[in-house]
Amino acid sequence: MFEGQHVNIIRCYGITQDPNTKDYIMVMEYAEHGNLKNYLNKNLKLNWYNKIDILYNIAKGLEEIHKNELIHRDLHAGNVVILGKLPCITDMGLCKPAKSKK
Repeated sequence: MFEGQHVNIIRCYGITQDPNTKDYIMVMEYAEHGNLKNYLNKNLKLNWYNKIDILYNIAKGLEEIHKNELIHRDLHAGNVVILGKLPCITDMGLCKPAKSKK
């Protein structure tokens, strides 16, 4: 999908299938701090610099997606995870080409 792995997009290792439910599961890099919503709720003392840095890094991930002529289509706080101190965009399953009519 991307020319190279971008630091603000979570690494996806592959897809597997749950043998019981038959649901498909994406195997991704583990983000120890969970999603952005949970991270912000646990870290109430973040200053404005920290918050702006989070937004900046999300924007850099979106920029990389758009450079590859894709759009995310489902970006929300649950689809951004915190890996170390770095926000990473996840759930690329709904990505579509930017020129797609649907």
